[in-house]
Amino acid sequence: MTEEQKQIILEIDSIAKTKTLETFEARWLQYVDENQGPNRKSLSDFSLPDDRNKDVIVIVGPGPSIMQYQERLHELTDVATICVLPTALEWSLSQGLYPDFVVIQDSGYDEIDLPGDCPFIGPTTLQPGLVQAKDMYLFTLLLGGGIFRGWDEACLEKDTDLDGGIESMGCVTNMAIEVISLLRGSGQLKANKIVLIGQDFGGYKGIARVPRFGDLEAPKIGDKGVTEDWVEWNGFQTDPRMIWYKYKLLLLWARTSAPLWSTSHGMLYEIPFVFFERLLRGKFPSGYPGHKEIVRRFEQYAGLMADTFPREEE
Repeated sequence: MTEEQKQIILEIDSIAKTKTLETFEARWLQYVDENQGPNRKSLSDFSLPDDRNKDVIVIVGPGPSIMQYQERLHELTDVATICVLPTALEWSLSQGLYPDFVVIQDSGYDEIDLPGDCPFIGPTTLQPGLVQAKDMYLFTLLLGGGIFRGWDEACLEKDTDLDGGIESMGCVTNMAIEVISLLRGSGQLKANKIVLIGQDFGGYKGIARVPRFGDLEAPKIGDKGVTEDWVEWNGFQTDPRMIWYKYKLLLLWARTSAPLWSTSHGMLYEIPFVFFERLLRGKFPSGYPGHKEIVRRFEQYAGLMADTFPREEE
């Protein structure tokens, strides 16, 4: 990347984090205080039964391409540990795919919004009613130092009983990858492959995402209330947030060389692909990219995004 491209990315990052903190800081600080207590559990307390701690872990998201597998989605339970994201939880349960755990980031959910009695993993900025209602494992939400150092230090000081913090990388998909990477590193999860399914970062065949909130049909691209901010970008129908979230995911991959695979059909084409049938049989393609190739793919996308990101003034 050129210095100009790097500067553009730094500006986007700063604007995104600043807007997030301006919107949520008061709520988050209140929740961090209310979520204090002597009996709360940290990431180091998390564990799964041996029969659910498998060599493959699947992160289930709400991307519309997952709907082509809905008749057989439950079969994933036989071959993988199942991590479901909140935006896919209701639909996943309706298809008979039950999570071994849920990673949650959004402080807007409460105990009424989210079904399920499996373990939940999330930051201390979550709504306190949800934290109390679920089997919750907590960590500190970090914003990455710099101008946000004050936030990071203040929260770490309040959460001294927890194992530490995890830096926000935009969306809950990225947070789930970070959480799983930490649990793999500690030996709490033994998965040697992390598969992303329903992680399209955009539309698929005219559909925006899986149904939610009791809807029977998936919303279409163009439906009011769903896709007002969507744009045509690099051949995909998506929105600026998802373009940025994908950048953060590839950055995370480049930093960690996490063993990521994709069974999604959207714009996450840099991640090595495994067909659904092969995933069920445990037959992954050979020739996983090395660290230099992963970095090259990230930098190629980063340069494209810096040059073409749909800015607000446009």
